[in-house]
Amino acid sequence: MIHHPRPRLAVDVRNNARNDSALARYRAAGMTPVRWYSHLRHPLGAAVVDVPTPDGLVFEGYSADNDAEFLAIRHDAFLVR
Repeated sequence: MIHHPRPRLAVDVRNNARNDSALARYRAAGMTPVRWYSHLRHPLGAAVVDVPTPDGLVFEGYSADNDAEFLAIRHDAFLVR
C-alpha cells in the first residue's frame, strides 16, 4: 500500500456568514474560507422587467443530449483557482 505524504483534503461546510460562533470553530480547527455563495431573490410578476436577449446569446435548457456539456460547464464554473 502506498500513501502520499501530503494528501489534499477539502471539507465542504455550509454556514451562514453571520454565524460568528460557527466561523470561530471552523477557524480554530484550521479551516479557512475559500469560496462564498449568495442566494438572491426577486419577486415574480410585473416587477420582472423584460429585457431583450443580446445578439449571439442563446438560452438552452437541459436535456439528455447536452448532459455532458452542462456537466463540463458546471465543473469549470466551480473550479477553485
